Amino acid sequence: MAKGYFFYGQEVFLVDEAVESIKNQHVEKQLTVFEDQISIQSVIQTVQSTGLFATGNLIILKNPAFILKTLEKSEMDQWRILIDSLAFDTVM
Repeated sequence: MAKGYFFYGQEVFLVDEAVESIKNQHVEKQLTVFEDQISIQSVIQTVQSTGLFATGNLIILKNPAFILKTLEKSEMDQWRILIDSLAFDTVM
């Protein structure tokens, strides 16, 4: 299982279709969706917790605002550490 997927493009329908496909492959996981202004602290909290009956996490970052700006080195390092530390049962 991949740790992460990145979908980007102007065809919103195709991106949404790809995301739905991933969601359908991981129905047993706890789904969390973040949109636009995304706090890394919120994502870290989600990664560190799993629902009572869920087998892992499926985290969707939709239209993250940080994609459109240059991140400071400390912000980039936080995201890198987070992604590198994802558990085997977490998909982002």
